[in-house]
Formats: sequence, structure tokens, C-alpha cells
Amino acid sequence: MILKDKAKRKNIKWAMLGVILVVAALSFFAYQFFSPNAKNNIDSYVESQNIPTKGGNGKDVKKVVVFTDYQCPHCVNFHNDVVDKHLKEKIAKNEISYSEIQFPVIDSKSDQYAQMSKGIAKESDTDYWRFSELGYEFATTD
Repeated sequence: MILKDKAKRKNIKWAMLGVILVVAALSFFAYQFFSPNAKNNIDSYVESQNIPTKGGNGKDVKKVVVFTDYQCPHCVNFHNDVVDKHLKEKIAKNEISYSEIQFPVIDSKSDQYAQMSKGIAKESDTDYWRFSELGYEFATTD
């Protein structure tokens, strides 16, 4: 009986530690993204990583930054339903700027696509956007 109580207390301690760590991580990320400097953080990240951006540039231009994965079905749907149908025209008219940050979450193939897109982006923004379109077009999402 005593051993069961000790094991139960030990499990409770680990669970509480896990909850505390999750809450701390969520608090940190919430602060980073909702703080007054969050806009500057994203802008400086896009610039420092040489992430291709298309569309307008300037202080008054709205910026759309998308975290995406070519293998993610939700990302593919977003690209097809929102970017292609609603944002392309605004990008072409330079009313908004549009950037994609590769965020591979599905599998190793996602990571391979992200690495390829980063390599292509170093060479040419035009080639990157062509690769991006093909990545969504031929995505193997199940």
C-alpha cells in the first residue's frame, strides 16, 4: 500500500511539473506574439532570414506572414482557398506583402520540402515562388 502511494505521489509530481512547463512555454510564446514588439519581431525575422516576400512594401502596406508546411492538408487548403482566391489580386496590386515561413510539422518529407525551399530561396525569389506553387499543387496530403 505504501509503495502504491509513493508511486502515485511521484506520478502527481511529474504531472504537475509537466503542467507548469507547458504553462510557462505557452506564456512565453503568448508574450512574444502579443507583446507590442511582436510585429517588429516578425518583420525582423523575415528580413534576417531572407524569406522571400512578394507584393507591396512600405509602412502602410499590410503584411501577411504564413507559417506553412507543404504536406499539411490545412496549409494546402489555406493556400488554395485563401491565398489563390483572395490574396493573389491584392499581392499583384501591391496592397499587401505576403511571406511564407516554412514550418515542417507533418513528417520527414515536410522537412525535406522546407530545406529545398530554403535552398531555392537563397538562389532566386522567383524560383522560390514557382517551387511553392508546385509544392502545394502536388502535395501528398492524406
